[in-house]
Amino acid sequence: MEKNPARIAYLICLTVFTLFLPEIVSSQSSLRFNGTNNYVQCNNGNAVTIGGNFTIEAWIKIEGRGRVAATGAGTSVTTGFTNIIPLVTKGRAVADGTNSREINYFFGYDSATRQLVADYEVSGGLNNRAMCTTPLDTCTWTHVAVTCDMTNANSANRSWIFYINGVQQNSVAFTANAVPVSGALAPLTLGSAFDYTGSAVGTSLGNFEGKMDEVRIWSAVRTPAEIAANYANELAGPQTNMI
Repeated sequence: MEKNPARIAYLICLTVFTLFLPEIVSSQSSLRFNGTNNYVQCNNGNAVTIGGNFTIEAWIKIEGRGRVAATGAGTSVTTGFTNIIPLVTKGRAVADGTNSREINYFFGYDSATRQLVADYEVSGGLNNRAMCTTPLDTCTWTHVAVTCDMTNANSANRSWIFYINGVQQNSVAFTANAVPVSGALAPLTLGSAFDYTGSAVGTSLGNFEGKMDEVRIWSAVRTPAEIAANYANELAGPQTNMI
């Protein structure tokens, strides 16, 4: 059974965007991405840039394999992931060392295990990544979310936390409190991952195959109670900390 129809206009009300052939699946329902060349690309300005704690949410329905992207070489927590299907991104793997080319945030899932992943890069190109321990279902509408608390004064509480259908999954702790690199030029993109040029350069930009709706990006850590209370609801009007 399909998820109830939901408006998506608030996703783009604050930014100029480009739709590249994603199919609108019935009026005010969702976007369908074909896994090869569909995406929604927004701008790369301050309105969509994260400089501290954040939360990313979306409803998704995986309907195929898609194509993979990477956030880095994929050998350690500081070198990113490979073979990732992009959902909500602002950057992807390129040569490290130039702040304007780094990843401001990346939310997706592993193509083989269907486990959610999240990542960002700090100045100099090192990654801060995490993976959920629960695999996602296919052909089923699922709400996915991740929070990143990177500036907590108590280093023991700095962590990534994943959620599926409003239920908290695993937490991945980290001690570094370096925030995402400032000045990253990659555009905010749904269903794909572009580099700092904002163009489809190379073959590793990745493509999601399925449907997506109700994308929310917050410049704050949403609490478990807030996510559980609101993941199934449309949010009317401006929301505090929603970018």
